[in-house]
Amino acid sequence: MQRNFLNVLAATALLAVIATIGCGEGPTGLFRTVHIDPHTLKMSFTDRLSWPPPAGGGFYERFSASPGYTVLYIAAGGKPDPDIITLTDHSVIARKGSNRVILTGDYGTVYVRTTYFYPPEYGPQPIEFYAELWFSSPPQMRPEQVGAFDQTADLSAITVIRVFRAPPGFLVVCATYNQDGHLAVLTVNGSRGGEWVPSNEWLPLYKDVDVGTFFDDRPRTRQYFGLPETFPIASYLRAYRDASKPVNLQSFQDVINLHYQRNQYVRQDLFSPDGTRKTEFLHYPLTTAYEELKPLDDRMQFGHHYK
Repeated sequence: MQRNFLNVLAATALLAVIATIGCGEGPTGLFRTVHIDPHTLKMSFTDRLSWPPPAGGGFYERFSASPGYTVLYIAAGGKPDPDIITLTDHSVIARKGSNRVILTGDYGTVYVRTTYFYPPEYGPQPIEFYAELWFSSPPQMRPEQVGAFDQTADLSAITVIRVFRAPPGFLVVCATYNQDGHLAVLTVNGSRGGEWVPSNEWLPLYKDVDVGTFFDDRPRTRQYFGLPETFPIASYLRAYRDASKPVNLQSFQDVINLHYQRNQYVRQDLFSPDGTRKTEFLHYPLTTAYEELKPLDDRMQFGHHYK
């Protein structure tokens, strides 16, 4: 299922949030605290603030969306939380979405995109998680570099990112695998000058491949870019060697990310075209929205299992 149109909507919504913060004209107000009813998932707001909000503390901004509301937490200093919460018309939590930077370079910015779905609007659903090249956006969370961590358990997902020098400048292909190694999501995007380029500008050059975001396997496309159908977890953990195959494109970089504890920690292996490997260990700090909803999130399955 192609989701590029949803990605455009998400990017537009985020820009609207940032614009609202900048001008201080949120139609439904700023609040110091919120409360979430664990039974009904209704979010209530207290301690309304005037604009500009007082310095020295965080606050929540709630503004009208169609339908319902969108809620964003603004930390002290004016930095927005990357997690955006969507409410129904009755202020019941419907979903939470975020983009976290996993990779940057001359080709642009690759994010890991995570969406949590809550009842009653959607009913119980797994947490949606996948990697994709998208618009560069300064407010998005970037990981901290940390020392090596325990990698013996709680592997949540694997992402394989292949970057090629090819029209429109670069092709960035991301395969997301579940914790059992099965392919869940495949994305193919292009960039030029460090920014994402709409596919209609370069799709005619690649008539034999699928371009966009697909929540299932695309064997022809996967093979064209040398990606495995099933990620070889056991053999990779023994040797940490690039699991991708050479293809008829100029390779720029291959990256394999092992996501632990629901993407709180990442082992990132960066492979150069000559086969050399550089390893980094990354950590995403917990956000206020994540901490607020952690009791609910911990009950959800991480990642879809598409057939």
